[in-house]
Amino acid sequence: MGAAFVLAILGCWIAARDRSMQTLCVGQGATFGVLFGLGLGPWVGSWFGSWFSSDILPFVLAILAAVAAFDISNRMVRVRSASKNTYFSFLFTVLVGLSYLVSALFPSLETHMSHIFFGDLATLSNFHSGLSLVLSLIGFILMWKFRFPFTNQAFENSVFGWNEKGHAGRRLFQTLSFIAICYGVQFTGFLFTMGCLFIPTSIMSYSSLRGLDRHLLGAALLASISTAVGFVLSLAFSQLPTVPTIIVVMVTLGWIFDVFLMPIRSPRL
Repeated sequence: MGAAFVLAILGCWIAARDRSMQTLCVGQGATFGVLFGLGLGPWVGSWFGSWFSSDILPFVLAILAAVAAFDISNRMVRVRSASKNTYFSFLFTVLVGLSYLVSALFPSLETHMSHIFFGDLATLSNFHSGLSLVLSLIGFILMWKFRFPFTNQAFENSVFGWNEKGHAGRRLFQTLSFIAICYGVQFTGFLFTMGCLFIPTSIMSYSSLRGLDRHLLGAALLASISTAVGFVLSLAFSQLPTVPTIIVVMVTLGWIFDVFLMPIRSPRL
C-alpha cells in the first residue's frame, strides 16, 4: 500500500509534465535492466553472493537502463518536429523487444519475465515489504515537503517547454522518480508500477475535487485502497491474479467514487 501511495502522488506530477509516454519507456528500460541483472545472477552470485545477484545487481542495472532510456528519449525528441509520443512509442517497442530477447538468451528468466511484467505482491518477502514501507515513507515525506516546487516545475514545463538543466528541485524529482520506478518494477512489477502512476491521477482529473492537495491525496488514497482490496480479493479467490485484480478494482472504485460520492458538478457555461 505504501508503494501505491507514493507512486500515485508521483504520477500526478509526471502526468502534469506531459511525460507519461516517456515514463513508460523509462519503466520498460528498468524492466530490461532487471531482467539482464537476473540473467547475469548465476555468474555474479558466485563472486559476490546470492543477495547481491538477486537484489542489488538487478536494481543497479535497472537504474542505469532507466536513465539511459530517459536520456535517449530526450535526445530523440529534442529537434524533431513530429509528435513526441511517436518517438516514445518507437523506443518503448524496441525496449519491449530487447526485454524478451534477454529472457530468451537466459532460459532461467522465463518465469521471471511474467513476474516482472505483471507482478505478484503475494510473493514479496518480509524484508522487501518492510524496505518498501520505509522507502515509501521517506519518499512521501520528501514529495509532500516539495510538492509546491514540483508543481511549479510542471507549470513551467507546460508554459516554457522542457528544461533538462533545471535547479536542484528538478534533479531531486528525477532522482525520486528513477528510484521509485525501478524499485517498483523490480519488486512489484511493471503493470502495478505504471497502473499506480497513471490510473489514479487520470481518474481524479474527472472528479470535481479542486486544489493540489486534494488531487494528490485523492489519487494516493484511491491507489492505496484499491491495492488493499485487490490484494485481499486475490487471496480469497486464488484464481485471480493479484496485480490485474488491483487494476480492475482501481478503475471500478474510481468510477464509484466519481459517480456516487463526489458532489454534483456545477453546469458548464
